[in-house]
Order: sequence, then structure tokens, then C-alpha cells
Amino acid sequence: ESLPGARVQCHVCPLNCTLEDGETCFCRTRTNVSGRLRTRAYDNPCVLRVEAIEKTPLNHFRPGSRCLTLGVGGCNARCLYCQNWEQSQALPEEVARFELTPQRAVQSAIDRDIDTIAFNYTEPVAFLEYALDVAKLAKAHKLNVVCATAGFINPDPLIEFAKYVDAFVVTIKGFTETFYHDVLGIRLAPVLLAVKTIRQRTSSWLEIAHLIVPGHNDDLKQTRELCAWVCKE
Repeated sequence: ESLPGARVQCHVCPLNCTLEDGETCFCRTRTNVSGRLRTRAYDNPCVLRVEAIEKTPLNHFRPGSRCLTLGVGGCNARCLYCQNWEQSQALPEEVARFELTPQRAVQSAIDRDIDTIAFNYTEPVAFLEYALDVAKLAKAHKLNVVCATAGFINPDPLIEFAKYVDAFVVTIKGFTETFYHDVLGIRLAPVLLAVKTIRQRTSSWLEIAHLIVPGHNDDLKQTRELCAWVCKE
């Protein structure tokens, strides 16, 4: 959204960053350039792998198949225990990367007889523009598209993206706002809304992952509450 004084506001995720000219969003991938919001995360993945779909980790969608996995530097969360922090907590241009257009990504999968493209390891919300174009082209070539995400995204861009995504695995990382604030730097409520949005307003397959970190989110009562929420909602 364009604002007075060459400012812009991003509405991809619930942070809704408002940027002065030259400033970059919290996700490290979108910059205000003279009043236009420009992505830095396009054609430049730092993750390019062929692997089992279970690495996504999808366990009930096309088990045993392979996928071409892409990830771009940047993330709109700040998980203190992040396993891929060298990539996710860096600007896209700060990490070792590949030059890979959507056309080359899809053709690379086809050439290797792989029928699924996955977005994983870093946060697809941070490189949504690139992921969306790859996904559109993949679907045009009858490929499957799967996505691993923390689910911190606004409903409208999520619904648009889901038109081209066959399966999501969303990580609900904890089940209190305190945990999300102190350990991730974001909020829980929008994540729960995203999970419900996928289930209720899209046709995409949905799986939920819950990574237990000892000492942070391993309280059995909260785990039961999470399971109860999933069953009810």
C-alpha cells in the first residue's frame, strides 16, 4: 500500500511493516525503493535440493515420492532455536545462492523426472512473490506443489497462494502467546487463523507439525491444549 511521503506498507504478513524510503521489512526480503515495495528474494534460492517429500515434513501426502526443494534467504520470524539460521536470518544476497528463474526451476524438476516442487528450510512467506510464480508455472506443467511454513501470513495472500499449492505443512511451534513473543518474536493468533483458513477456505491438503524444544514448549498440558484445539477447530 502506497502512503504519503514515499512510504509503503506491506500486507503479506501480520507485521504489516510500514517502511520509509530505503527501509527493509522485518523479513529482510522486501525493501522500499523510492515508494515502491521491491522483493530482494527472487530468482536467488540458497536451498536447492532433491529429497524425499517426508523432509518437508509431509507424512501423508504422496509418501515415498521425491521433490525439488527451494528456499530463499530471509524469514518473518526470529526463532531462537532455528536450525537453518545461516540462511533464514540473512538477507537473500548475503548467503551462497543459485540463479534460478521459475522457468528453470520447473524445467529442472521435469528433467529429473520429479513431479513435485517444495518450498522448505526457509520461510516461503518471506519469498512469496518468487514462490507464487514458481507454483503457478509448476501447476501449468501438471506438477505438484507443497509448502512448509510457520503460517505467519495474512489470509488474503495465503488464499491466493493456496490456489497453486497442493499441500501445506504448518508448524504450530507452541501454544501460548508468551512463547511466540519471547522465543519467536511473532504472535500465535495469526498462525492459528492461517491453519483454519487453509482448512476451511482452500482445497489444499493440510498437515500440522509441532517441534518440541525441551525447556521451551514441552509442557504436557499445553500439548494437550494444542491437540484439543486441532480436534475442535
